[in-house]
Amino acid sequence: MTPASTLAARFRARLRALGIAPDDALVVAVSGGADSVALLHLLRFAVDGPPERLVVAHFDHRMRVESAADAAWVRGLARAWGLRAVQGAAEQVPGGEAEARTARWRFLEATRVDAGARAVVTGHHRDDQVETVLHHLARGSGLRGRSGIRPWQGTRLRPLLDEPRAELRAWARAVGLGWRVDPTNALPLGPRNRIRNELLPLLEDIRPGAARAIARSAELAAADETALAEAERLLLEPLVRSREAGRVEVDLPRLRAFPEALSSRLLRRLSREVGGRLDRAGTRAALAFTLGGPGGAESRLPSGVVLRRSQESLEVEGPRLPERPADRSLRVTDPFVRGSAAVVVGGERWSVHWGAEVPDGGEVVQLAHDPGAPGFRVRGWREGDHLDGRPLSRLWSEAGVPLYRRLRRPVVEDAAGRLLWVPGSALSHTARDRGGPLYRIGITHVDES
Repeated sequence: MTPASTLAARFRARLRALGIAPDDALVVAVSGGADSVALLHLLRFAVDGPPERLVVAHFDHRMRVESAADAAWVRGLARAWGLRAVQGAAEQVPGGEAEARTARWRFLEATRVDAGARAVVTGHHRDDQVETVLHHLARGSGLRGRSGIRPWQGTRLRPLLDEPRAELRAWARAVGLGWRVDPTNALPLGPRNRIRNELLPLLEDIRPGAARAIARSAELAAADETALAEAERLLLEPLVRSREAGRVEVDLPRLRAFPEALSSRLLRRLSREVGGRLDRAGTRAALAFTLGGPGGAESRLPSGVVLRRSQESLEVEGPRLPERPADRSLRVTDPFVRGSAAVVVGGERWSVHWGAEVPDGGEVVQLAHDPGAPGFRVRGWREGDHLDGRPLSRLWSEAGVPLYRRLRRPVVEDAAGRLLWVPGSALSHTARDRGGPLYRIGITHVDES
């Protein structure tokens, strides 16, 4: 077998091992770099599945002057390979790598939901794994950090983690692939770049095969972490006295009977369950409180997690989230009688005015009255909404509207449930061409509660 066919065979076997069928719908994150282009090529040409199962997703962080050209290049690549491309861009330039990553993953997950795809697939490879492990070690991470990147993480899939970067690049050149080059990757601009360009070559020089060994160590750590997580679950469940959203109560004497290292892990697990997170200092504080005196007491940790101790139980409560108003829709049967009302979508308030005249401010449109479906309704977006025959989710995806914003935006429909207007996005082609008299409707965003 040629090197190219060998890699393709390994890739297909890896997808099978990860539970991916050839016809599973997937969103492929493509930056334009060699790794993501190689991933896309393998999914498109080495797997016997329909091309329409793949959606090419590219996010422009707007952090480099060449980023628009990268987006155009990825768009052309998708078109050349017969694939649909969805592109998004940061609303403002991210303040750093973490902020950029958050914005990128928000876009990718929204694209996955819109496409009904099983996973977002990324081109992370073995060198990325090694860099991640070393970065976590330098920060003093525990076993979870030493596990590095997992092949599956929620809806994120990384099928190339066993492949080294050099082998992927050699294969890409052998099959004639082109790609975009990010010159900042070669600069000493941050910890990851320095680990990649300085530390890893030094480790390989000191001990050849170091990268492979570190990757193997991450696999062993991941296996241990998985086993410990299951052991935690089995130990913790008999201790639980009551459980509800954001709160869990456990048997305190039995929790205290465990070794401190195990009690610490169980406290971290309980905190995650209620929506909190304990760092090293928080874990020490939680353990000290748990092992403290016999009397009743309460402790609020810096992460927002609240611990309450009594003689027999420990109550763990998650951080209190700001209360948001309940969603409220609006139904108007006679849009020609002037009126106004408030609606709430995704916890955010909107002011709606209608009639022959509406106040200035916000967005205002004119809609045609349809006697067969009189009036209008203002509500939140739902999966399956269509505007002029096109899925609203697709229109929003093409416009780069992230999922969290869609969940907070109102839509306007007629009495038959046909979308007429999506403020800030689109107006139906038939909304003003239905033969009836026109009425005005205005919608203003009041706040972001």
